[in-house]
Amino acid sequence: MEDGVKSELGLFPSNSQAVGTSVQIVVRPEALSITNNVSRKETQKAFVVESRLLGRTSLVHLSFPFPAQDKNKQKHLHARVPGVVLPKPGSVVGVEIDLSQIFVFEK
Repeated sequence: MEDGVKSELGLFPSNSQAVGTSVQIVVRPEALSITNNVSRKETQKAFVVESRLLGRTSLVHLSFPFPAQDKNKQKHLHARVPGVVLPKPGSVVGVEIDLSQIFVFEK
């Protein structure tokens, strides 16, 4: 795919798969960072389902897209972030993605 693989989370670099190839995108939990700044265009907005402290890291369960018009079309991600990051369930946060931790595989 010439420009990459388009998904609900944005455009990701591909491994030069041909246009129309069915792919699976794998996003490592560590690739996501949570921010309170949701005003930037390139920042994806997400709904916080739950957050938990796991020792030195926090695990944040997120739902996309925001706002959710159809609950059946929502995608869920789990972000593992360093330190104490515990946004309240029901809040809206910004999510930024480290593209070096995205993997695209042919199905």
